[in-house]
Amino acid sequence: MKKNILISTFFLFCSSILLAQTTDKDEANNSKIDFVVIPKMGFGRIFQSNQPSLNGFVNGGDILVSFKLNKSSFISTGIGYTEFNANQTIFGKAASLKNTYLHFPVNYTSNYTFFKSKTDSDKVLLSIGIGLYGNNLFKQEVETVDGNFSEKNVGWNIGFSTYLGIKFNVSDMMNIGVGMETNNDWTKIKKDGESQKMDNLTTLNLTLGYRIK
Repeated sequence: MKKNILISTFFLFCSSILLAQTTDKDEANNSKIDFVVIPKMGFGRIFQSNQPSLNGFVNGGDILVSFKLNKSSFISTGIGYTEFNANQTIFGKAASLKNTYLHFPVNYTSNYTFFKSKTDSDKVLLSIGIGLYGNNLFKQEVETVDGNFSEKNVGWNIGFSTYLGIKFNVSDMMNIGVGMETNNDWTKIKKDGESQKMDNLTTLNLTLGYRIK
């Protein structure tokens, strides 16, 4: 029950931020909202009950709305999609595992300038971020030589993330970036006496941001 209340509170917070809108047209040239798309790929490790840890390949992406708090700080939230693919051995037979997650992050990011010159200070920035997320293991698929197995809505968990990258302001309306993100689950996904969680998920992120007037 306590876990369900925590998850419900988390997503109510996300929803309230997504529904927020700016109405001050006088600040059109200093917009406080960005629309951000982040494709990502990398590697991760899953810990499963009664089984050895499993290393695999990760790919996916996030679609976020970013809200400007001040000149250098932002908070963003949205939805993401993540696939984890790995090979394992079950009862002495080779099998492939594919986990599909829906990812709901809330991130805080702060940008720092590289240059002292005012003309260059806003063009290239160091981005450092931390965040919390909720994961839904939407679908789990196992393929073996004897047949296939799949299960939907396996469960939920929460975790934390960190980010380090570089942001390039291409124009007043558009920015791109590249960086490394790590995700670690705090809690386990549990169902039918089995549990699992992701650890050391590390991805290379490409970021495309568009400022909304």
